[in-house]
Amino acid sequence: MKTSHLGSRNSHEFSSLVTSMSPGVHLLDSGDLNDLYELPELDETTPNLFDMYYKCPDQNDYGDRCGKNTCWDCLAIDARCISRCILQIQPTHALGITRTDQGSMKEFNRTVRETDPTFQHVWAEEINPRQTLIHSHGYYFTASGRSISDETFDHARRKAGLGHAHQVKLSQSDLNQRYTAYPFKTLASTELRETFLDLNGTPERRKLVHATQATKLSKGGPWRDGTTGPSMSRRQLQTAVNRRLNGRMYSVDLKAIVDSIGAR
Repeated sequence: MKTSHLGSRNSHEFSSLVTSMSPGVHLLDSGDLNDLYELPELDETTPNLFDMYYKCPDQNDYGDRCGKNTCWDCLAIDARCISRCILQIQPTHALGITRTDQGSMKEFNRTVRETDPTFQHVWAEEINPRQTLIHSHGYYFTASGRSISDETFDHARRKAGLGHAHQVKLSQSDLNQRYTAYPFKTLASTELRETFLDLNGTPERRKLVHATQATKLSKGGPWRDGTTGPSMSRRQLQTAVNRRLNGRMYSVDLKAIVDSIGAR
C-alpha cells in the first residue's frame, strides 16, 4: 500500500495541501499523526473538552445528571465518555473524510463492507474552520486488523460522492483519550457547538457519534470491550468501563485521570 508523507506543516499549510490534491486516498503512518489529527484546534483560543470544567447544573447530591439534550455540560461529559469508549474498542486506524454528509457516509460504509464485511467505523462530522465544507473524523478496525486498501476506499468515496479520504494506521502507543476525543472538539466552542449538533443529529435527537450498523458477527457494531472482548452496545460498554473505573468515567474531574488510564 502506498504511503504519503506530508512532513511537518501547520494547519493552514495542511488545509491548502488537501485542497490542492486530487480526491483520493492517502495512507499516513503513525509518525504523521500531527499532520492529520493533532493540528491546532481551529485557533489557539478554541478550548477542548479536557481543558474546561463541566458539571450539570441540575446534578443531585448522588451525582446523577439531568442528561437532557439541551444541557451543554451533560453533552460535553457524554462526549468525554464516548471518547473513552472509542479508546476501549482499540481501533487500528484513524479515518478522516472531506465533503461529507450522513447519507453519503452510510453509502460509503456499505460499499466498503462489500469488500470487507467486518469493517467497523465510528465517526462524527464537523464544519471546517472557514465554515464552508463538512468533514468527518473517525476510527475503524476490521476483524483481521489489516488496513482497508486504497482501491476499496477510493471506489467507496467516489460511489458515495465524497471528497478526500485520509487514513492513519495506529499503534496502541498512539492512543489516548485526548486523541479519541478529537472528533468532538467543536463541542467545546460556544460558537460552533450548535453547528456540530445540527450536523450530527436533529433537535429531537442530538447525536454525538455515528457508527456502522451491527452485523450477525458483531451485534454491537464497532463497540467491543477490547480486541478480544465481547461485542455490545455503546451504552453497555460505557457501563462496563465505568464500573471498571469505579465510577470515575462520569466524573467532572475526568481531566485529571485521562492520561493515567490505559485502553486495556
